Amino acid sequence: MTLRSSLAATLAGLLLVVCGPGLASEVVAVGRVSIALPGQGWQVYSASDSGNVLSGGNLTRQQQTESKILLRRAADQTIDAVLMVRANVTGKGRFSRIVYPDARCEGGAGAFSEGDAPGATVRSFRCLMVLPTGAVGVPDAFFQNIQGELHRDGWRLAPAMHVVVAKQYAQTGAFVDLMALVVPEALPALPGASDPAIDVLPTGVSAASVHWGRQLQQAVTDSVYSVRGLLPVPELLLPSDAPSRSH
Repeated sequence: MTLRSSLAATLAGLLLVVCGPGLASEVVAVGRVSIALPGQGWQVYSASDSGNVLSGGNLTRQQQTESKILLRRAADQTIDAVLMVRANVTGKGRFSRIVYPDARCEGGAGAFSEGDAPGATVRSFRCLMVLPTGAVGVPDAFFQNIQGELHRDGWRLAPAMHVVVAKQYAQTGAFVDLMALVVPEALPALPGASDPAIDVLPTGVSAASVHWGRQLQQAVTDSVYSVRGLLPVPELLLPSDAPSRSH
């Protein structure tokens, strides 16, 4: 079987019909995974998600998936962190022998990327992408679709953020596709000599963002292959006094 859908295409449509936010708890369920949030002050948006079509040969099956957007506001109302998460509700243990022949781990010009190489018989796919720090209009294709929702709630985005994408797809149909946007000052300092070597990075991509991205990628991968599906988001240095607001 092959997976005939893309995160970008799905989010481009679903973010236009985002439901109203609620105050996020410490752990938020998205499909079969549980997102353990760093810090306080998060709000969660539930988004409409039409699922994936899994097909191969003469068989076609509809996979149920779920998408949520988690936003965190600083005390001055500026959004300093965003998590866009999509995961399967069904699939693990039900599907098998799914392959990903068209999967590519490419972040575009100027981005850092690392992951599994493509191949006609690839049965799993892992990918980490870190984009240069810049205006929060990136990625334009779908993030800007929620601007109306953000402005309606009186929020404004930080002028510059890191964009980190972590993906893991398994042959069982289980997957997590997570995009994080965080302000540069939220990333912890590198641990020094214990940090794994990083090659020369593209301009605007910091070593701290790649290190944090690798931690996020590992958490995403572990959640896909674990029974519990726990996904602890790596530490972020976010102020703890962000005002909460109920709707």
